[in-house]
Amino acid sequence: MLPIKDEGAGTTNNDRINFITLSWMNLLNVYIILAWYEQADIVINSQDKITKQKFNDNYVKEKILEISQYQMTALHWNTTHFEKDFKNIYLNAVNSYENIA
Repeated sequence: MLPIKDEGAGTTNNDRINFITLSWMNLLNVYIILAWYEQADIVINSQDKITKQKFNDNYVKEKILEISQYQMTALHWNTTHFEKDFKNIYLNAVNSYENIA
């Protein structure tokens, strides 16, 4: 499973982060925050493209605060974050995207 920046159902140019990028981020000690778009606007003259996506700011701020107090490496954070939070984030994304649609 690879992270994705969703541009809407009608696009073929979604931005994906591949496995090697995640590996490099871990090696370079880059902390990853999984998040979902809580709001977005439908592109004018399109029914299936979105723009002006906005994350859930409170969730992202909470995770940044957690990282600022975290005592382990990015690899440990990223692995734990994926294992612990992925399902909940995925479900929040599905609900938000249904509302956006």
